[in-house]
Amino acid sequence: MQLPLPGASPARAALRGLWLLLSLLSFGPAARAANYYWVGNTGAWTDMSHWASASGGAGNAYANVPKNTDNVYFDGNSFTTNDQRVTIVGTVTCNDMTWSGNVRQATLAQGASGVLEINGDLHYTATMATALAIGVPHRLLATTTRAVVDMQGVPFGSSLLFDSASGGWTFTSAFNGTPGTVVNISAARLVSFGSTTLTFSTLNTYSGATAVASTVAGTLDLGSSITTLLVQASAGTLNLSNPNLTLTAGTSTLNVGASALTSYVSPVSFTTKKPLAFNKVVVNSGQGAVFSVANSSFNTLTINSLATLSSAATIKAGGSLVLGADATLLVGAGSAKVLSFGSGATLATSGSCAGLGTVQSALAGSPAILARSEGWAAAPLSYAVLRDLTFTDGSSGYPANGAAVASASADQGGNAGITIASPPVNDLYWIGGSGNWHDPSHWASASGDANTGNTCVPNVATNVHFDANSFPTTGGVVTLDLTGQQCRDMDWTGVTNKPTLTTAARGVLTVAGSLTLAGPAALTQMLPIDLFLGQPGGGSYALT
Repeated sequence: MQLPLPGASPARAALRGLWLLLSLLSFGPAARAANYYWVGNTGAWTDMSHWASASGGAGNAYANVPKNTDNVYFDGNSFTTNDQRVTIVGTVTCNDMTWSGNVRQATLAQGASGVLEINGDLHYTATMATALAIGVPHRLLATTTRAVVDMQGVPFGSSLLFDSASGGWTFTSAFNGTPGTVVNISAARLVSFGSTTLTFSTLNTYSGATAVASTVAGTLDLGSSITTLLVQASAGTLNLSNPNLTLTAGTSTLNVGASALTSYVSPVSFTTKKPLAFNKVVVNSGQGAVFSVANSSFNTLTINSLATLSSAATIKAGGSLVLGADATLLVGAGSAKVLSFGSGATLATSGSCAGLGTVQSALAGSPAILARSEGWAAAPLSYAVLRDLTFTDGSSGYPANGAAVASASADQGGNAGITIASPPVNDLYWIGGSGNWHDPSHWASASGDANTGNTCVPNVATNVHFDANSFPTTGGVVTLDLTGQQCRDMDWTGVTNKPTLTTAARGVLTVAGSLTLAGPAALTQMLPIDLFLGQPGGGSYALT
């Protein structure tokens, strides 16, 4: 019979023995995290012959595939030839995943229902495949706030789902999503974009993979990142619909579209559930963006193509709303959709005859309200096209007391609280054969004249002419190179050498006056252009 130690009760001795047993079990093989190293080139994740216990070691080192506590490694000893694939079938998991060294353009490929769950850090390497994007959905499940997402600019063409309410992740290198890539913050205490560049099509705050808004409280910290919603064949989306989301904008930039003529069929949807504070947002995409932002605020909102405000919005004190050459902003009509400007905030166009920016109500005949807390007298406009706008100081009832002034601008009717001085009517002649509409070197003040330092392009007060001196050789092409192009009259009389009027992508041509086209023997064709004829508020217009 074993007696307890002197001074120890039987109960205390039993507890000490239980503690010792549990301690031994906690250090047993079943509880220890293992390190799995991939070997043997191409294969399926579930093929145990590809898993070694050391870099370059022998496969079949383990009886089971990695668990959520195990770390997996892909390195220079994993692949002996180029362009190898690791195929994910079903849902697989690990703790940390690290790719390092020269992996010879290897990548992850999706098999049937393949999903990769990562419970720790994610590290890719720039030596992974660049011609083929990673096509496996990633579900990130870290439970601490120190997890790292290190994508190294490797092309990624699937979904990245943050799905742990206690988790926090920081991007530490470039995220290069291909068109269609989705980033979804379903549940996270923190997602930080850091100081990286990120490109993807869609940013959501949905619950899991569903289209139901998440309600998990968390922070999206944009830091000093530059994020681009890459839109190509289909429109992109920014949908921050989580009512419990905190946004920290920092000094970040959000680009909607990579360029002003990104080609796709519908505008980007930019939506928030509640007012959020953004730093800099730039709209470049060809068909523009529709903002439904619950009176969110912006330090800088730059429109280089087309944007529609379907809700109230605010330009912060000292901030700016900037319209690029021939860009258009449609502002929602009525007192529920006021576009407000804080103290010292400005509305600016390109500021020259290189293309007028357009601001108008989204509903013709119903005024949109632009309210600036100090009135508009100290914030003059220039080189703008204005329609159905009420400029006000924001006092009760939104009276038209803005005292705004616009020079070299076109009044298209329906404006109040502003005095508008029209630009002079002028004529420009196309010269030099093929070129872009917005290239001033192709516009001259007289037919056939050499361009001597012209810096202007046509606007709604400009008559444009294409004639016998425009195209010295056959097959010249005039390309509408931005989303919007404008002129007063357009006349192709006398043109020779069968030129073509076309567009780099879907574009808009507004002819405020008369349009005179040449016969088919002279002008080859017009390719896909949205053509608008006429200017509200006056005149008759002829199509010849």
